Amino acid sequence: MTAHLPSQAGAPAAGPGRAGFQPPAVIAFDRVSKRYRGGRLALDDVTLGLPDGGSLGLVGESGSGKTTCVRLALGLDRPTSGRLTFNGAAYPAGRGGLRPLRRQIGFVLQDPYDSLDPRMTIRDVVAEPLRIHRLPGGRGRAADRVVAGQLAAVGLPGADLRSYPSRYSGGGRQRIAIARALIGSPSVLICDEPTSSLDVSVQSQIVNLLLDARRERHLSMLFVTHDLDLIGRVVDTVAVMYGGRVVETGPAELIRRSPRHPYTRALHDAVPADHPRGRRLASRGAGPLETAGAGGDAGAVPPASQDEAAAGYPAEPGGAGLTGAAAHESCIFASRCPRAQDRCRDERPPMIEEDALRSYACFFPLPEERMADDGRV
Repeated sequence: MTAHLPSQAGAPAAGPGRAGFQPPAVIAFDRVSKRYRGGRLALDDVTLGLPDGGSLGLVGESGSGKTTCVRLALGLDRPTSGRLTFNGAAYPAGRGGLRPLRRQIGFVLQDPYDSLDPRMTIRDVVAEPLRIHRLPGGRGRAADRVVAGQLAAVGLPGADLRSYPSRYSGGGRQRIAIARALIGSPSVLICDEPTSSLDVSVQSQIVNLLLDARRERHLSMLFVTHDLDLIGRVVDTVAVMYGGRVVETGPAELIRRSPRHPYTRALHDAVPADHPRGRRLASRGAGPLETAGAGGDAGAVPPASQDEAAAGYPAEPGGAGLTGAAAHESCIFASRCPRAQDRCRDERPPMIEEDALRSYACFFPLPEERMADDGRV
């Protein structure tokens, strides 16, 4: 991970050009901001990186900026400011320049019922990336062989290539979507909430399939979800996002078991424990994740802009973007945080490096404590 690498304990994280800043990863955000039409600041000075051959998880509630990061990583949007790179080179402008880059990125959307064209056969759905990027095996009998092999690799051996996605359940459709994402042999796999619309009984199967594909194909994986417990078991490194900012980063297991930012702890506590006796919502530390009252909600913003909807990609639902200079110069979580003090409303907390493992943006972090496997102490 290249986000806020350590300089010294308790000191602001190193930035571009300062000691401790590492060369770009496969996909790197260097102080990237994105402002949409109408003034909504969807990303605010985000620095993070997807390491070559590694995995990075983006976690946060709806509107935290996760989908905007995905849109930028896919080249569907361009940053308003900052630098976005792929293998050290800036993202090219125009569809022609982006074509070689997109060829290296496989993408799995959230809802397989919407992401697969119901008018296309399974053969055409899976082979589509080969035709778009003019790769071998995109047409004719060669396509049949390549598609059948790819479907077998994702757990659908013997699938009828002339059938339609409607023949399959949600889990089967997501396997078809994964086959399509992998058929062009990408080097990066981006998964945007790939299990949230699936039945609980098949979620683990899809996660295991993605992890097997990453290991066998040596992929770099960007995994996006709102479920901190899930992401802590899937990726190496986690970046927790809120209101368009990264508020905590570090090794997934450490973030899952011992969060320091109040918002990270609130995400933990918003997920019920496995045992009924352990079920409680945000009872220690950050407080519940309800919307703040009128007049004090720094997370409330207008609906997604029309240019996002026109792009055909799901926008940030109820985006928690920022508006106004006051929000920019304060802690974005202050209006919902029971630990907030006057300083939090008057100053923007820098990203503090606790040690070589993690960093967080909080003036009054939670005391370090180790939580049980179910995420509760």
